[in-house]
Amino acid sequence: MFYSATHNSPLNNAAVKALAEVAPKAIPTVQLANAYDGLHVIYHMVKATDGKRDGPKALAAAKGFSWESPRGPVKIDPASREFVQNVYMRVVEKDASGRFVNREFGPSRCSPTTGASRARPSNAEAAACLSRF
Repeated sequence: MFYSATHNSPLNNAAVKALAEVAPKAIPTVQLANAYDGLHVIYHMVKATDGKRDGPKALAAAKGFSWESPRGPVKIDPASREFVQNVYMRVVEKDASGRFVNREFGPSRCSPTTGASRARPSNAEAAACLSRF
């Protein structure tokens, strides 16, 4: 799962700011987004089961679940249960503090085609997406 702390969204900006407040020397990494997403799905599953131990009901609640993540819009594919997110093109450059960062550029809708049989784009689909740049 991919993430960049420079992703420009209100949720990501708030998450990066909150991390800086509690751990000023911490560098936001993919683990920030992973923790947010994991806890968000667990909360949704517990809420769907009214806090009772019901594995099938919890899994059913997760299938097709979508939410806004610090990494952008994401969902759990209902057929494959794969994590689906946008693929962002990035360039490595220095930020104002001199640190190297991955800054997003261009369109961000080159998402993998998902379904029960495959969760990754074919080579032709990937080439078509990248040819727009």
